[in-house]
Amino acid sequence: MHFDHAEVLGSCVSCHNGTIAEGEGTSHPATSQDCGSCHTVISWNPTKAVDHSQIPLAVAGFCIVCHNGVQAAGQNPGHIATTLECGTVT
Repeated sequence: MHFDHAEVLGSCVSCHNGTIAEGEGTSHPATSQDCGSCHTVISWNPTKAVDHSQIPLAVAGFCIVCHNGVQAAGQNPGHIATTLECGTVT
């Protein structure tokens, strides 16, 4: 079941505070952005976009932290085998 959040006033955290409604899960990337920056108002998964510039410096450059096939999609089976980081350009 999906709830259309288009008519909701206020910030996401006013309801999604872990008490009234579920908040961010423990595997959610840390961000200061509003939920609507990455998610649609009807369905939160999958995300519509991720602003990778918001990823904390401690994680930036280590794509596998999120792109591990659980939190976010990882390499598909047909991906070229490599030990290089995703953002590496050769």
